Amino acid sequence: MKLLCNEGCQKEFEVNEIKSNGVEKLPANVDRYYIECPNCGKEYTSYFLDETMREMQMEIRHLKNKQNLKIKQKNRMFKLTNKLAAMNAYYMNVYQELVEKSGQ
Repeated sequence: MKLLCNEGCQKEFEVNEIKSNGVEKLPANVDRYYIECPNCGKEYTSYFLDETMREMQMEIRHLKNKQNLKIKQKNRMFKLTNKLAAMNAYYMNVYQELVEKSGQ
């Protein structure tokens, strides 16, 4: 996938996968996964994960691998997916506040 470094050098770059070296450890055992522009080094957050979110992801994967999900299972998967998105948005806001306070 091609991305534009719109907050840095304004050049396009290719991203094939999020590498594990693009992980920043944050307080409360939260990991911030990011991609980095190879031209200027500007970091772009992809997502956040904590232990609860990892467990939710595992449950979603388990449900997705099942065949012929029941309505209750589909609803559970939908709720988990929405909760993950909400948690990620929450961590993004917290992270942005931390960055602003530190003056970066």
